[in-house]
Amino acid sequence: MRRTLVAAITLLTTAALVSGTVLVSGTVMAGASAARPARVPQEHFRIISTITGSRHQSVLATGAFTAGGYLVPGRLVALRSTDRVVFPNGSVQMARHITHQWLPMPTASCLVRETLRGSYVLEHGTGAYRHISGSGRFVLRIFGVIRRAHRKCGGPMTVFQQISYAAGPIHR
Repeated sequence: MRRTLVAAITLLTTAALVSGTVLVSGTVMAGASAARPARVPQEHFRIISTITGSRHQSVLATGAFTAGGYLVPGRLVALRSTDRVVFPNGSVQMARHITHQWLPMPTASCLVRETLRGSYVLEHGTGAYRHISGSGRFVLRIFGVIRRAHRKCGGPMTVFQQISYAAGPIHR
């Protein structure tokens, strides 16, 4: 019964959206136009690195614009960093603020995992990105394997992978 009710509501809602019908206080008004906010374009960033302490990390931006380039990481101070994202036609600063960090102890196989979450702001664009602004959320995941010696984990990482996803509205 519940499945049938959900299917009927979904069907009616879809039909109303397609036909332009608006339901106001239980009364159906055909042809009425509902006030819709302007759609703000979204931008998605994927930032990848396989070298600890790398000076450049690979960046792919898709959404309002599509570009590939690299990120120059800034210094991390008080859970904040200002990174420079460089594309062929210009660059933009990405100021990130970490709001949540998860870092469990290494596993028995010396696997290290870390997850950082937070917000970012785009500012100070150059070239084709001169007037860009925007903000959003990001999640950064780090995986690595620490060298194992004498049945204990210790020393430098032998394998490292860092993947960051960031997304939010963008204005030009």
